[in-house]
Amino acid sequence: MENFVNEQCEEEMNTEHPQILASGLDSLYVSYYLDLETSDLDFGDLDFRKLMLADRQSGFDELTLGSERFLLKPYGRNPYKYILANDAFEVALAERLKPSTSVQFMSKALWHEGAEALHKRILAWAESINAQMLKGESISRADWAFDFHLPSVDFDEDHFASRARKDNKCVMGARCKPSSSAPAIRSCAFTTRPQRLNRLAARSGSTTSGLPLWPTSLSEQRLQGRAP
Repeated sequence: MENFVNEQCEEEMNTEHPQILASGLDSLYVSYYLDLETSDLDFGDLDFRKLMLADRQSGFDELTLGSERFLLKPYGRNPYKYILANDAFEVALAERLKPSTSVQFMSKALWHEGAEALHKRILAWAESINAQMLKGESISRADWAFDFHLPSVDFDEDHFASRARKDNKCVMGARCKPSSSAPAIRSCAFTTRPQRLNRLAARSGSTTSGLPLWPTSLSEQRLQGRAP
């Protein structure tokens, strides 16, 4: 049985077409329109903690806000004044800005829990601090990652459209020439905005409906007063 499985694997690895080994969202950036002015967040306390961190000139302040535990960073990120982080999210907050909350979903959490589960955690956290959602969230950026096997390297940097440098090629972690015929496991990633992805898909005649992008019905149900 073991020999049969090994032979099947070798046969599959020797096919002419690339084989996807793993694929998924590697990071996700979402804006939430939360009413933080009437929430339970104490921005005076956050300001005080930031000042204390600045005096120490190092480290982070650990605190619990509602249902989540975060590290408060000593700096903000324009236009957001406060940055909170844990293993699943980096949350940027502004008391009166719209959107008031910008969330980066971290790579490890996306692979282990999935976008929908993390989205529900953010909604649960917003509820735990009594922050009302004024309207549905919007996705500002998504990073997809792909690992795939190639029986041979049949492309070079000219096949990619990118603003980044395109002269680095790897086979199993080592530099190689595009003419190499050695089997390779390749990794690639791309970043795009959902609107641009849809335009590219329409131009190529393909569709993005199969991509696990976002459970849009969750916030729609919440805005209508129904639990997801």
